[in-house]
Amino acid sequence: MEILKVIVFYLVTYPIAGNVIGGAVELFWFSGFWRVNGRENFPKESGKIVLVSNHPGIIETVLVPGLFRPHYTFSPKYMPRILANKRSVFHTWWAMLTWIVWPVFIFVGKKRNAGDSWSLVSAEAHLDSGGNIVIFPEGARTDKVTKGQRGNRHLYSRDGNRKIKPLRNGFTHLVSMPGVRMVPVWVDSSTKTVRVGCPRKFSGVDHKEILLQTQNILLELPHEVVYG
Repeated sequence: MEILKVIVFYLVTYPIAGNVIGGAVELFWFSGFWRVNGRENFPKESGKIVLVSNHPGIIETVLVPGLFRPHYTFSPKYMPRILANKRSVFHTWWAMLTWIVWPVFIFVGKKRNAGDSWSLVSAEAHLDSGGNIVIFPEGARTDKVTKGQRGNRHLYSRDGNRKIKPLRNGFTHLVSMPGVRMVPVWVDSSTKTVRVGCPRKFSGVDHKEILLQTQNILLELPHEVVYG
């Protein structure tokens, strides 16, 4: 299975998902159809980067990994892995593309209390090897109704204009790893804008504190970035 994944990645995923889809994302930026504010905040050197984004819809699952495009153009190993709910991935309108990009996904189970150790171990190994991760820690789209009270309540920014679901805490283990940089990203579908915040390191920081800080960073991120 691992050999098959490597073959698919280098013969199918990288040239198609990497270059074709990545090129289309670059065209979005170039045409101004979608804007990127704060792109200068994105690390110039790749490796051990965790992009943490809000999850308002579906398009960000393509746009946010596209921020890595300049990094992996000539080096497939820097193509980011995406932590994704397996059921969600295979039940979206772009499910037909998953056979192309499946080596990019690290699938996460639905059970919160299980800790989903396999997914975390896989993501940790990828970061240790110098790879990059994209994660949407709300666990589901912001306005999607899910089972349980926690899944249906929201946290709001100070001005009340932005909201997210309470973040799941699996990502805190990854961003607290030595040498890992967490880059916050906010996707605003109404204005077709992606905002990139300043990289942060959380090595040695308590996981609960990381969770609280990241929630606040995401909700207040638009105030940090100057519109261009």
